[in-house]
Amino acid sequence: MKSVYTCLWFDNNAHEAVALYQRVLGAKVTVETPIPTSKSAPGETSHPLVVPFSIDGQRFVGLNGGPQFPFTECVSIQIHCDDQQEVDRYWQGLLDGGGEESQCGWLKDRFGLSWQIVPARLIELMSANDPALLERVTQAYTPMRKLDLARSKQLPPAPRRYRVADDLAPRSARRTRDEPPWPVTRSPARPAAVARSQADRVETRANSLCPMANWLRRALRAAQPPLAVDVDAIRCRRWPTDA
Repeated sequence: MKSVYTCLWFDNNAHEAVALYQRVLGAKVTVETPIPTSKSAPGETSHPLVVPFSIDGQRFVGLNGGPQFPFTECVSIQIHCDDQQEVDRYWQGLLDGGGEESQCGWLKDRFGLSWQIVPARLIELMSANDPALLERVTQAYTPMRKLDLARSKQLPPAPRRYRVADDLAPRSARRTRDEPPWPVTRSPARPAAVARSQADRVETRANSLCPMANWLRRALRAAQPPLAVDVDAIRCRRWPTDA
C-alpha cells in the first residue's frame, strides 16, 4: 500500500475550500498538483477535477463532484488546539464567508464541511479515568458553541467521600464537605472486622446531649451494612490517643 487519502466530495468548489483552509491553518496545509478535468464545454468555468492536499500530515482529496452528495455531520475534521487563542483563530477563520456555528465545538464552513475545534486540555479531562469528573466536564461544555478553555478552571470540585473523623477533628481543621454527611459509607475494600473495630472507638468530644453526639448516633444507625456498635453507649470523653 503506497498511501491512504480521505476523499471529500465538493460541489465544484474544492479549490476554493482548499484555499480557505490554507489561509486559516497556514503552513499546516500543503497542496499537491491538482488533476485537471476534461476539456470544458464553451461557456463553462474550468476547474480541476481533483485537488490533493494535506492538513498536518493527514492526506485528503478534494473532489469536484457536483451537488449530488452534500456533506453531513457524519464526517468531520477535528483540530486539537494548544490554547484558547488557537481555538478563537480557527473558529473565526473557518466561519468566514458564511459558515455556521453548531454545538459543543462543532461548526460548518461555507462549503458544508463540519469541523470540531477542541482544546487539547478538554481531551485530557475527558480521558481521565474518573466518571465523576467526566460528568462535570460534559455538563460544563455541552451547552457551549465555541468551547471556552477557561471553563475547565471553573469546574466545581468533585464530591468528597464523607469521613466521620472529619467531624471529630478540631473545628479549625475540619474540611468543608460537598455532600450530606449521611448515610455513612465505607470503602468496600475495608474488612468488616476493621470497620467494626474503628467504629467501636468512635467517641465525641462534646457531652452526650450535644447535637454532634445525637447526629453521630443517627449516622451510625443508618450505616449500611449495619455496624456492630452500641450507639446508645456513646459517651463524652477524649479521643483515644491510639485511635
